[in-house]
Amino acid sequence: MTSQLAWISGSVGGAFFGSLIDHKGYGLPFALPALFICLLVLQIKSPNHFWMMGIAGISSLLFRWAFPGNWYILLAALLASGIGVTIEIAGKRER
Repeated sequence: MTSQLAWISGSVGGAFFGSLIDHKGYGLPFALPALFICLLVLQIKSPNHFWMMGIAGISSLLFRWAFPGNWYILLAALLASGIGVTIEIAGKRER
């Protein structure tokens, strides 16, 4: 509940007072991708997770080149998760 309250109050504060802050001087365009990269790396628990991360990254670059708009994000996520589920199911059948 505390996290939700912090998220909401930060969003409201940003909506009202965000124009008063020079965000380019703080490196925020770099901070958000860095945050998600850190969250992703913390999720790697096996070599399969590492390979799925690589497949998602490479396919998102290829899809970004091939498709207009932001469809590349959804397509890369679906492809990598589909391959990951297939590998997981195949691994359980071998056991």
